[in-house]
Amino acid sequence: MSLIESYILDTEIFSDENLYRLLLARMPVYRQEKIQNYIFEKDRRLSLGAGVLLAYGLNCRGIPEHKDVQLGAKGKPYLSDKLFYNISHSGSKVVCSFSREEVGVDIEQILPVEDALIRQVSVSSEQAHLLQLDPETQRQEFYVLWTAKESYMKLRGTGLSMPPTQLELSFGDILRIRDAGKPAKVCFRQYPLQGYCLTVCSEHADFADSVISLSNPDLFKAILA
Repeated sequence: MSLIESYILDTEIFSDENLYRLLLARMPVYRQEKIQNYIFEKDRRLSLGAGVLLAYGLNCRGIPEHKDVQLGAKGKPYLSDKLFYNISHSGSKVVCSFSREEVGVDIEQILPVEDALIRQVSVSSEQAHLLQLDPETQRQEFYVLWTAKESYMKLRGTGLSMPPTQLELSFGDILRIRDAGKPAKVCFRQYPLQGYCLTVCSEHADFADSVISLSNPDLFKAILA
């Protein structure tokens, strides 16, 4: 089975206006229109970043970016040759994961967390774990919790229509999750990233060892060619 690979991009690279314009011009028309419809520059950069990662990942697999996108039973997109992908962004970062099976990914910038938010998205066992930690460790563990739940919800194609309190995470070196009280047969992989928490979820544990970072303009040659 093919590895589940993830690509990440810091959209601060688009402060280079020439690079921004070059990449924008290479995007499909639908993506260009989507980007231009955003009011704020940050959102335009994030949308372009998503398009760049998708195009780059598909190019690496010999698949044209404009290939027909199919929708699953819950409206989750995949490509007609059974290549699945999932995109997430937070702060200035965008990540895209590719797999031959369903995949979910979530990235979150690590910011201060209020106790009220912890109680809103967690169940009693998770709260007992989080609320006894020192503030820094609590913040780190909260984002482990949140990205695990979010990536699982995206794997299932439910998004936030599934209440996060329907899920219960068991912390540890190997993350496990229960859905409506039943153990979910999924695997998680977390990747270290300064200032962010990144988690990928799949029914199979065929995760790449590291995330591929597109931080050098040379890596965009496949798109600009």
